[in-house]
Amino acid sequence: TPPTSHLFQTSPTLAHIPTARNPKLQHQACPPRLAPSAHHRPSASTTSKKGRLISLGQERDGATQLPRTPTYNSHNSIMFRTALFSMAFLLLQVYSLSFNPSSNLVSYWDYNSCGPRGDDAKANLVQCQHGHREVEKGTDVHVNGCHYFEYTVYECKPECLFFRNGAKEYLDSNAARDVYTHSFNGGNNQKWNIFRDGNDFLFENRATLLYLDSNTAGDVYTLPYNGGNYQRWTATYNGNYYIFKNKATGKVLDAGYDVFAHTLNGGLYQQWTGTDCSD
Repeated sequence: TPPTSHLFQTSPTLAHIPTARNPKLQHQACPPRLAPSAHHRPSASTTSKKGRLISLGQERDGATQLPRTPTYNSHNSIMFRTALFSMAFLLLQVYSLSFNPSSNLVSYWDYNSCGPRGDDAKANLVQCQHGHREVEKGTDVHVNGCHYFEYTVYECKPECLFFRNGAKEYLDSNAARDVYTHSFNGGNNQKWNIFRDGNDFLFENRATLLYLDSNTAGDVYTLPYNGGNYQRWTATYNGNYYIFKNKATGKVLDAGYDVFAHTLNGGLYQQWTGTDCSD
């Protein structure tokens, strides 16, 4: 059994949830594809002045009527390619917006000291008490009229804990989104990243990157991050263990073999302690 550590004293804020998993960052939808206008649709026939229907290719007034072949227009081709390059440039600008030069977890090298944090700002990584990792690196981008030669985005590593209940079984999960308890094995399925948002805690399984969730029936499982109250838990510490209560249902985290949420009874299966699993 790994050594115990005090919980949640230095947990990063919810803002440090990795942006690649943050559902608030959505790609912009492409514009709808326009249907061709009516005059571009080929017609199988035409009508003479006398009102008689004449098929294409038939003779009319002694001349054979042939379909018109569109003429290649180099000017239109150049305009089309220019539009494609413009769209590609705009898309690059959209994706570069994941780089926020105002964040103190970002380093950048700017042109003419135009950045919001002064000339060539460095990330403040001292705040990352559990370590940090590089999220994104880019070059030659423009944000809010400022040209950046290069930038690097970092994130603080979250606090990582094993959770053991009073019956000495560990909180575990799998890719099928089941949550249960198991004897200690030290695997990533038993490791939980802790994110704090005010008085709320969110638990992300390190193996699946899914979050501890529940419902009114008392089921407990994991789901992708959505930030709702069913994924938020409050922690009450009595000096020896924690009680975790779901913010949406008011039921507390409980376990037999399967993990569920139940009304508070103070039993061993509702008492949880944490041990550090940080890298």
